Amino acid sequence: MPSPGLGSWVEHRAAFSPSDVALITGGATRTYRQLAEDVRRVAGVLRRLGIGPGDRVAFHGGNDPSALTSLFGATAIGAVWVPIHPARPEDEVRAVLDDSQAQLLIRAEPRTHPETEVREVEGAELSEPGLPVEALPMWEPDPADLAILAYTSGTTGSPKGVMLSHANVLWNVIQMMAACAFRPADVTLAAAPFTRMGGIGVTVLPTLFSGGAIVVPPAVDGPTVLATIEDAAVTVVFANPDLLEGMVRAPGWGDADLSAVRTGVVGGGLVPEALLRAYLYRGVRLRHGYGLTEASPVVSLLDEREAETRLDSVGRPLPFVEVRAVGADGSACEPGEPGAWWIRGPNVSSGYWRRPPVTDADGWFPTGDVGSIDAEGYLAFLDRGSSAMSVGDAVVYPATIERALYGAPGVADVAAAEVDGRIVAAIVADAGRPPDPSALLDHLRGALAAHEVPSEIADVASIPRNAAGKVRRAELAHALRTGERGTPAASGRTG
Repeated sequence: MPSPGLGSWVEHRAAFSPSDVALITGGATRTYRQLAEDVRRVAGVLRRLGIGPGDRVAFHGGNDPSALTSLFGATAIGAVWVPIHPARPEDEVRAVLDDSQAQLLIRAEPRTHPETEVREVEGAELSEPGLPVEALPMWEPDPADLAILAYTSGTTGSPKGVMLSHANVLWNVIQMMAACAFRPADVTLAAAPFTRMGGIGVTVLPTLFSGGAIVVPPAVDGPTVLATIEDAAVTVVFANPDLLEGMVRAPGWGDADLSAVRTGVVGGGLVPEALLRAYLYRGVRLRHGYGLTEASPVVSLLDEREAETRLDSVGRPLPFVEVRAVGADGSACEPGEPGAWWIRGPNVSSGYWRRPPVTDADGWFPTGDVGSIDAEGYLAFLDRGSSAMSVGDAVVYPATIERALYGAPGVADVAAAEVDGRIVAAIVADAGRPPDPSALLDHLRGALAAHEVPSEIADVASIPRNAAGKVRRAELAHALRTGERGTPAASGRTG
């Protein structure tokens, strides 16, 4: 029986449709036959370097072809791929290398990290045309064998290595194919980082499994990505809210040809209703979803037919995925009642590398996120549980405040944080029309409960976010506390 392992996917696809385009990047294309040859070259080099089953092969870089060839090449010989985002701070790069005990580091760009004891090789060297194209060893993994060791973003503590098996990754792809009907004719935008599970697991791996083409934009900014979607006739889009917002603000937004886009998926942060409606106006249904690295990464997704009617939801769980909301006392929440989300399914990680188990006896995994589930099974994401802010005896979630402020006149970006027992809403003013802080507070008094209204609206130059677009709240709170806000224009206080 052919191997179902991740490392064999490109090889099998090349045997089925060798001349179809697999990758478009830097103005060049690679067919599935060529991509399979690249993967074999990488696998051969890794074997000659002494890499074998179970060894960890780290990759540090952006959306370079060597990210994909190192992923498939490493897993083809039984090794474990350890992706490292290029924007990670130096101390985190070293921590990931040390914790994963990586035997090799593949770099896709000039060194941006400190010297390490890990052996290094440049990604471009692994698949040079002059290297021999070797037959893959056809290593056949057990489905439970580790394929990817993906480290969390570290917004709520030190990064942890999420153990994802070949079966976890395959099941995620199967479920996304069922939800989005990927097809060989698809051209999928690859703007999200390959080094994050959202960047490869939501649309990239399902596209390659289905025989479609991946297009990497020359830069990840609103105008460039918008032009790429138009020029490449992109059919599948996945992006975080900040990039989607950047496209809406691009000069060519109103005239761009988006007619080829048949599926749009958004996740990775707070998604304002105004943003969803902006795309609906252009004929693009953005399907709001929820996921996390520990689920390889997708948990839920709105059905395309509901993208216009359920803007308040992140959809229902994908096939074979279960989600439950649990109260502080461990009991199941009533429909619509917020609680801690626990998940279970074949795409869900068994736990964290070199750390104690976190799943319960029945296989339920705690996500650390809070939300509700209504009587029809729709999920409504609230916030990270660790983001909760205390106001007297009440709990306030930053996302509640942020949702109320998004779309308000003059607000380009927003995040809330707790500063010395006070809740402060930090806003980035829209260029050319600074907001009135007093008017914003009046708006919040009408939209929120009394204890949820922040005590101050603070103008800041930017909101600190990590590579996944998530707010670094501790860093934001420090900036608000010390006055390191850039060049604040105004502020307002309650009372």
